[in-house]
Amino acid sequence: MAGEAPDPVWLRVLNSGTTATLITVVLGGILGNILLSQWERGAKEREQVRAVAKETLDAGMTQVDRAFGEAGSVISATENLEAVLSDPIWSPKAQVPPDRAQRIAAKRREIVEAFDSALVTWQKEREQIALKVTYLMATRANDPGDDWRRVQGAVDAYITCVKTCNSDRETNEVYESCGCDSVKDSAWVSLRTFAKTLPHAMELNAVR
Repeated sequence: MAGEAPDPVWLRVLNSGTTATLITVVLGGILGNILLSQWERGAKEREQVRAVAKETLDAGMTQVDRAFGEAGSVISATENLEAVLSDPIWSPKAQVPPDRAQRIAAKRREIVEAFDSALVTWQKEREQIALKVTYLMATRANDPGDDWRRVQGAVDAYITCVKTCNSDRETNEVYESCGCDSVKDSAWVSLRTFAKTLPHAMELNAVR
């Protein structure tokens, strides 16, 4: 009986320890490169997510700063107008020297014009702020835009109270309290409440 034929050269090469080691190294390198590539891709995606989250948060805080600025400006201008309407010293009919009467009239105009300007800006900006705050910061659980709209309502109520007082003063020339203190207090309270909701909203926004 003839002896068994020797294995082909290629099979002997594959069966050798050196070749097995080489294959292990090559396959390990390929697998390692695949894993490294996946990790790098995941790291880049995570970095992109963090960058987008930061941009969104920064944009949201820009709108919050804008909200506080506009609300504070119109409340302050309304307070100044209320003071002019409530104190007899600001009456255009006050018995004072002519030069003082001119200064009073000029200051009244300045305060009224500042109020009118703040009111125009407020009416233009308030709903835009609400929409952008909602777009940038709202989550399923919380929408700071709704809290901002409550601020809008409270500030508008104070403005309406003082404007009504202004109409009465022009008609009756009576200088006394407008009776708007409680309405003004509600406006400030709503603004502080809005401020308190922001940290929670930002925390939820950062992880959504």
